[in-house]
Amino acid sequence: MSKSRVAPMRTTTIPRLELCGALLLSELIVEIQAELSTMNIKFDSSDIVLWTDSSVVLGWIQSVVQLKSFVANRITQILENTEAKMWRHVPTSNNPADLITRGTNVDTLADPNHIWWNGPSWLVNTEDSWPAEIPLQEDLPEVRPIKLALLATHGDTNWIIDRCSNWLKLMRVTGYVLRFVFNCKIPKLKKDDRQLGSLSVAELDVSQIFWLLRSQIQDFSSEISSLTRGKNVDRRSCLKSLNQFLDDHKVIKVGGRLAYPPIPENQKCPIVLSSRNPIVKMLFQYEHIRLLHIGPQGLLAHIHRTYWPIRDRSLARLTVHKCIVCVRSKLLMLQPVMAPLPSVRVTRCRAFENAGVDLCGNINIRSGLRKVTPLKHYIAVFVCMVTRAIYLELVRDLSSDEFISVLFRFIARRCECVNLYSDNATNFIGAKKILSSWAFDLSKESKFNDRLTDLGIEWQFIPPSAPHFGGLIEAVLNSRPLTAISSDPSDFNALTPGHFLIGCPLTSPPEPNVLDIPKNRLRKFQLIQSRLQHFWKRWSSEYLPQLQRRDRWISNKSENISIGDLAILKQDNIPPLQWQMVRVIKVSPGAEGVVRVVTVRNATGAEYIRPARKLARLPNQDREDAED
Repeated sequence: MSKSRVAPMRTTTIPRLELCGALLLSELIVEIQAELSTMNIKFDSSDIVLWTDSSVVLGWIQSVVQLKSFVANRITQILENTEAKMWRHVPTSNNPADLITRGTNVDTLADPNHIWWNGPSWLVNTEDSWPAEIPLQEDLPEVRPIKLALLATHGDTNWIIDRCSNWLKLMRVTGYVLRFVFNCKIPKLKKDDRQLGSLSVAELDVSQIFWLLRSQIQDFSSEISSLTRGKNVDRRSCLKSLNQFLDDHKVIKVGGRLAYPPIPENQKCPIVLSSRNPIVKMLFQYEHIRLLHIGPQGLLAHIHRTYWPIRDRSLARLTVHKCIVCVRSKLLMLQPVMAPLPSVRVTRCRAFENAGVDLCGNINIRSGLRKVTPLKHYIAVFVCMVTRAIYLELVRDLSSDEFISVLFRFIARRCECVNLYSDNATNFIGAKKILSSWAFDLSKESKFNDRLTDLGIEWQFIPPSAPHFGGLIEAVLNSRPLTAISSDPSDFNALTPGHFLIGCPLTSPPEPNVLDIPKNRLRKFQLIQSRLQHFWKRWSSEYLPQLQRRDRWISNKSENISIGDLAILKQDNIPPLQWQMVRVIKVSPGAEGVVRVVTVRNATGAEYIRPARKLARLPNQDREDAED
């Protein structure tokens, strides 16, 4: 059986045409096997021999080099149909398929012994008489050029540092890694020499030398290069004055003058380190904790027994400053700049018109002579925000109803309070709710509406746990006329009990200014008014300017606390190490942009409103690194 195809019209190379012929032969053998299998005739792969007179095609089939796409695709198809060991070389003169490509006449084919009909004469003989195998061609065409690229990588050990934030843990992890490398190099026949069990002191020392040498390579590479060549370090190097040298481990050490004292060798020649290296910072943190949170001076004294860090004082102070335990034991509370005085503190008004209230106590009071059980009472302190006058009232308990009665007694004796400031005590909040409910109920009756407006109190609460926000902490009856109104048109004020308390009726309108009127023209009551107005003039000229100073805040260098900052919340009657750690979730800056009130959340999810001066901000690693 034979099969042939016409060469393509597009010009191509002879080896490619020979390859197409080999592919045609591989497809032909697959068809022959399929036909013979229908007659139950099967062949083994060793019984099939495929011949080609192209040494190039035979080289492509037997080679393992990368070929161009045209050749590689057809070689793949040939090897899918056949096996490489089936292919052998035949001389062109003994190849019957050559008659198809070159052409022949009928007279030649009439000979019954022609090669076309019987094949080569040696084919009927044993394989020993077959043509010998030719060597494969080395310089094959259509080979895909290969560009070699050398990728140089450096073994990264930062993954150990990223997973170990403690010096001792870093040493132990490194020790086990080095032990694993050591055990892998020992053959199976000497497996008894492998290191097992807990890490030894020698292994930890090797781990320490490994990381100290790595830190020096990162920070003093030029110095190590100079010392290795036997030269001096650069005169601008920070190691110039240390008389440095390399030990047996290629570690830079200080060659000082302490060569003969009976002290350890590491203390005679300490290892040079850079304070900027993260490994050295980890070492300082470990020693600081191991020495029970020792201070900067003690930490340096201990470090210098083995190491010689460059710029070590700043690193020691920074280590203590960033220690959370040390910060909690000696907190530095935030000190926002003192806020401007509110208008209720600097605006002229009647006494107790703007007042602050708080409760103090408890105190024990007995009512009787003998065998009387003392009862707990409290004292309500009302302070005028302007004049600092004080009013005291006894309170039976801490209920809202009791405080309301105290508030009414205060108003009856002093004056109608317009602004009342207090903290967030439950009795104060309850009293405000009760007064609001009364006002809502009475507002439904028209006859009380005007009076409620006149007697309305604006109750304001300061932030919780911020008593410093409060600043400084008798009416219709005391305003009744004691005498008849004078018939004199120029005397329009009647004498009331309030004149003896504040110099005017408790419900009187603003008085005319009589300071510019000569005293000999003033009547007796106007003279009293003149003296009172003189007091207010001195209050404005002498006392009020003193409130302008900020003695404790000479320079405004305090940084505002921000949302997301982690801080310690100061709590009364609790040791500092037990104070809660909170996260700032909201800030309330004042008119000048200074944050004095914040909202914080603790570990349980509870939220609180607290003054900023109750917080101590914890060191922030990201912020300090950004500043550096």
